[in-house]
Amino acid sequence: MPNQIESTPAAIAATLNSVNPTDGTNLIAAMTTSQGEIVRITNEDIAASVVGRRNAILLITDGQASCPIAQVTALRTLDVGGTIFDVKTYVIGFGSGVSASCLNSMAVAGGTERCQLGDPDCTYQYYTADNSTELQVAMTEILNLATAEECNGLDDDCDGQIDEGNPGGGGACDTGNVGVCQAGQWQCLNGALQCEQVVQPSAEVCNGMDDDCDGEVDEGGVCNQPPVALCQDVTIEAGAGCVGCASIDSGSYDPDGPPWTVNETPGCDYPLGQTSASLTITDPWGATDTCAATVNVVDTTAPTVACNAQATITPPDAPITFTATSADVCGSTAQVVSYDCWAINGAGKRIDKKQSCVVSFSGDQLTIADSGGIGDNIEWVVEGTDGSGNTTSVTCHLEVVKKK
Repeated sequence: MPNQIESTPAAIAATLNSVNPTDGTNLIAAMTTSQGEIVRITNEDIAASVVGRRNAILLITDGQASCPIAQVTALRTLDVGGTIFDVKTYVIGFGSGVSASCLNSMAVAGGTERCQLGDPDCTYQYYTADNSTELQVAMTEILNLATAEECNGLDDDCDGQIDEGNPGGGGACDTGNVGVCQAGQWQCLNGALQCEQVVQPSAEVCNGMDDDCDGEVDEGGVCNQPPVALCQDVTIEAGAGCVGCASIDSGSYDPDGPPWTVNETPGCDYPLGQTSASLTITDPWGATDTCAATVNVVDTTAPTVACNAQATITPPDAPITFTATSADVCGSTAQVVSYDCWAINGAGKRIDKKQSCVVSFSGDQLTIADSGGIGDNIEWVVEGTDGSGNTTSVTCHLEVVKKK
């Protein structure tokens, strides 16, 4: 059985300095012997119920011989008592008498390569040393690596803790989810690296991200801008029924675009005079804005007056009464305010005939009790006035003619 020594760089270096090998380099034999020793130690651990101890091989060579790639590879799936163990091989080439290609291949097969294949700066996958100082540096690095905690469910550094410090973890990864739930971080869980989600889904907010991880960004109106209500005072002319219809909307809008709805209260029809009105604009997400204005309905149109009298009468027609009317959308009254009776004599002059005409008026009516004589002209003035004070004055006229 090989001698057992303390696993420190100093102890290993001291042991190497104490021996003076004279035989040639037989790497295959060395690896075969090492495998047997690993099997022996592992069986002892099993018998002693020692669980989780990791084993590795450190090969130091200064010569060349047949290359034990098969032996190194087999150690990565070593079957001991039905349990498979991954035993890594660390390689140190001492001096210039080694085969770089062989030792590079051994390091790769042993799972301890120092750099990536194809890297132009990567000449040696194995460790190199040309003196005792370099050898001790190489062994220190190897022992640190060999005893470092790994994510494997074992206590690799024999400190009573398993997989502490998240070995192999911490890097970013893709969970395969969507939105903010896609970002992950490698975590050592149950002896294996798993991609754990970093951000949990939350309520959607307006930030250009899929916060609730449903594959949609900023959905549900979270970026909705409220609509803007714009009102203006309006003055309109009264129409039929003495009411007016107008909108106080002065360009209300939604910054997010259509559609939107506008509701005006009280809405048409507005009565004569001033009425306070309000407008509410609502967008598809229920956001609203309100403004107010005044609707002023005015009546500036004078009434239309009708005499309701024929152009001629004959003396026997008297007495006769004519009733004037006044029409206006807001209502009006007709009033006879004056009359005149005249004729044209043979000299072509206008002469007053009020002495012969018997006429009276009251309100909207004019009554001719006696038309005077043939050729007399009777005129009367009717004024129509509405509630807003608009007035129309019309002169009515008829002539007394001979009955045919």
